[in-house]
Amino acid sequence: MKKYFMNRFKLSGEGARNLISSTEACFLTYFVTMIPGVLLMAAVGQFTGRYSLGSRTMIFSSIIFLAAMYFFLRYEYIKLYSVTYSECAKIRTGLTEKLAELPLSYFSSHDLSDLSQTVMADTAAIEHALSHSIPKTYGLLFFLPVFSVFLFAGNWKMALAVLLPAAISFLFVILSRNIQDRRNLKFFNAQRKNAENFQEAVNMQREIKSFALKEEIRKRIFSDIDKGEKLQIKAEAAVIISMTLSALFSYIGIPAVIVTGTALIKSGEIPLIYLAGYFLAAVKIKEMMDISKEGILEIFYLKPRTERLGEINARYENIGKKTDRLPIENHNIQFKNVSFSYDISSPVLYDITFCAPSGSLTALVGPSGCGKSTVLKLISGL
Repeated sequence: MKKYFMNRFKLSGEGARNLISSTEACFLTYFVTMIPGVLLMAAVGQFTGRYSLGSRTMIFSSIIFLAAMYFFLRYEYIKLYSVTYSECAKIRTGLTEKLAELPLSYFSSHDLSDLSQTVMADTAAIEHALSHSIPKTYGLLFFLPVFSVFLFAGNWKMALAVLLPAAISFLFVILSRNIQDRRNLKFFNAQRKNAENFQEAVNMQREIKSFALKEEIRKRIFSDIDKGEKLQIKAEAAVIISMTLSALFSYIGIPAVIVTGTALIKSGEIPLIYLAGYFLAAVKIKEMMDISKEGILEIFYLKPRTERLGEINARYENIGKKTDRLPIENHNIQFKNVSFSYDISSPVLYDITFCAPSGSLTALVGPSGCGKSTVLKLISGL
């Protein structure tokens, strides 16, 4: 489980352990939140004469159950928020430290606005999911099988009436995963492209004005924004369709329990208190499923963002350890008999030798097409 969380959400070992403990806290809280239903069933049994627990027993049990609810809900809060924010702070600081260690060649193919988006916005999305969606969703996945055993132990027909609509409702969300992954990835890439275009326009504003390209650049940026909005609409449309179909079956569960329970009461197969208990179970499971489905959609939304973090981490791991690198005696940039060509027959640079001393200003001067940009690219790739 620890390795799965580390790979799936790009967490540290400690972060994965904290996520497991948060999931366990949510699992226990789901059981505790069933306590009011148990108390209500006991009250119904007391009222119908099926049970004779006594007023003192009911009051004492209520106090104990309420204290247990307070303890577990507080424990869940601590695990979900305090621990989560600590992990996300480590993700942010870890990213900035790793970016500082990357070679200059990495930044020649990655825009700084793109990287700042990863450090801030993507980590914020992961932070929200860790504190609101991931532990609750996985906690419910472990809770439902265990709780289903209790439901089937009472009456298998009523258990099916509660669980079958919920399972079908859940299935619609799962089946839409591939579509949502593809559309979320397209929207994610469009956001990155727009961020790069904005940054480029800001950096090149003097050149844009000088060459009278202001209107052309403006139209291009607004066109890209429109394309990004269309991709966002498509991504959200997939969510709306899957959630609508899911909700249709989600609302069937409660009427199904009422109809099934009424028929079984008439046939004498179950008492009235069973109908009350399964009705409360259906309401609670519907509430949990609605929350978990939103959590699953948020987890789907995270996929391209966690993959982006993984790409940065993987690139960092491939550049070697600090102890493996040669010591740098100075920070001069020196070319000695450097030649370069894109193919053998067409040399671009030939036998270039120069030194750009550290701490001084060095300029590359020459006519257009002489190779200034190629030299700079070779320097950034060192």
